Amino acid sequence: MLKLMHAALIRASERWRGVRLTPFETRQLEAIRAELDEEHAKRTAPAVRSSEARSPSSISSKIRT
Repeated sequence: MLKLMHAALIRASERWRGVRLTPFETRQLEAIRAELDEEHAKRTAPAVRSSEARSPSSISSKIRT
């Protein structure tokens, strides 16, 4: 929840001129943003890399009964 609040503060500070952030707060918010981006990249990464996937030519066409 805290990360969401900080993300909302980032967006608000970009539009509101009354909200001032110190350099320390800005660095903290950037670190949180990087962490969230990394977590998102891990969650949305493909399960199998294309180089690891089997090519159609390597699959046998014989049907076993």
